[in-house]
Amino acid sequence: MELAPRTGDRQAELGHYFIARLDRLAHLKKYWHASMDEPPPELLDYAISSTYLDCMDLGLEGHAQHVLESVRGEEKVSQGG
Repeated sequence: MELAPRTGDRQAELGHYFIARLDRLAHLKKYWHASMDEPPPELLDYAISSTYLDCMDLGLEGHAQHVLESVRGEEKVSQGG
């Protein structure tokens, strides 16, 4: 019986977690801009930056960049540009 996940499995789990978190936070910021009359809280930008750095530490900078670019792309399409 294996009590702890293998290192590779744990690394993959963390990678999925942080990429999903970055995606959720980036979408939250996008929707905040679209629906609120005030800028998003600084804490949201801090959370996005921190999560991006976590992705970099896990060697997922390319994936993290893709997430941010895709959210920006959705924003441009929804604005008609």
